[in-house]
Amino acid sequence: MNMPQITAEQVETFIFILLRVSSIVATMPILGERSVSVRLKGGLSLMIVFLLFPFVKLQISSPDILQLALRMAGEVVIGVTVGLAGRLIFAGIQLAGQLVGFQMGFAIVNVFDPITSAQVSIIAQLQYLLAMLV
Repeated sequence: MNMPQITAEQVETFIFILLRVSSIVATMPILGERSVSVRLKGGLSLMIVFLLFPFVKLQISSPDILQLALRMAGEVVIGVTVGLAGRLIFAGIQLAGQLVGFQMGFAIVNVFDPITSAQVSIIAQLQYLLAMLV
């Protein structure tokens, strides 16, 4: 039986994809919360990487360790940026719910949000949950 050979370029591509996907999963609004276990985040990241790996082709320029470290840091920064952009959208939706609740007279009626460990307006929590559902 002939075993396929794994090259250094394939390992490097796998690591780059894993860094970007895991940083997105760690910072995205729904799965990035403390209530979601680390095993679930890691397993989901690996599953996504195995699905994306055949479609990604990287051009490897040189095996310099400093350049490799900078490219890895760049992948993490891109992943964190994408995840935090999603989190910013959900925070905007929650802020809009706070404003609507204040205009409706529900400024004093707050509930405890277990995800953020803070008190939020009922309308803000409703809009946040509807946004997660959508």
